[in-house]
Amino acid sequence: SQSRYKFLFPSHDIISPYYLIDLGPYPAAIPGKKTYNIIGEVYQIDLETLKRCDRLEGYPSFYNRSIVKTEYGDAWMYHFDRQYEMAHSEKRRIEEWSRAA
Repeated sequence: SQSRYKFLFPSHDIISPYYLIDLGPYPAAIPGKKTYNIIGEVYQIDLETLKRCDRLEGYPSFYNRSIVKTEYGDAWMYHFDRQYEMAHSEKRRIEEWSRAA
């Protein structure tokens, strides 16, 4: 079946208790102790597209996902768990992925 989605524009206001770390080829969000603003993209998708995104992101074995607040309402965001952060503590926190890449 065909996936259906609608790009809702970049979100400059994803409020979440997560921050980004640099994994080399891509960033990852991990839980933090306070609230950070993360810039991302927000899409309106159907269930089939969500399932395809889950497969692409390796959910739930590689990434987890949680609901975060955006200016478009609640949205799913993929992230690593706190255990990943502790196991890879040498990874540096990044303020903005585009600057670090």
